[in-house]
Amino acid sequence: MKIKIPVSIFSILIFLILFSSCSIFIKTPVPNGSYSLKNALYVLDGKYTLKEYGYINSAFDVDLGEGIYGIFENIEGILTIFKYGSPEITKLKWKELSKVFGNPFKFNYINLNLLDRGYLKTNFEGIKVIAWWKDKWIFILTGKNPEELFKYINTVYEMVSL
Repeated sequence: MKIKIPVSIFSILIFLILFSSCSIFIKTPVPNGSYSLKNALYVLDGKYTLKEYGYINSAFDVDLGEGIYGIFENIEGILTIFKYGSPEITKLKWKELSKVFGNPFKFNYINLNLLDRGYLKTNFEGIKVIAWWKDKWIFILTGKNPEELFKYINTVYEMVSL
């Protein structure tokens, strides 16, 4: 009986360490909170030239508040960015958005939600979607190959966060 208690405590500690380290493996690139929507988009204008941008209030028929979208050269897809006043509001909007994508048991569906961030990757109505939230930001990438732009966004925001 004495052996079971240390083993249980050890198991709980291992679980907590693994759970907390999951955030290291989930890339959710966002700019500093002081960035405006426009600056968050403009800082990405580099390797891929920003061809068009505009303002938007929803994505996938979900009212997400004021946001901005961008279309980049040589990328078949759209980047949409939303910023909120607090992480709590962001989390609520994220829950509304992630409900749209439906069944977590379908193929090509990843939806990870941690305390401080979330990540979603799926095919929705024939379009690849990568979406994530962290802090006051929600990002949505759609298109034929959003992974390429996602990697670039991660690289840029890592550089400007230094």
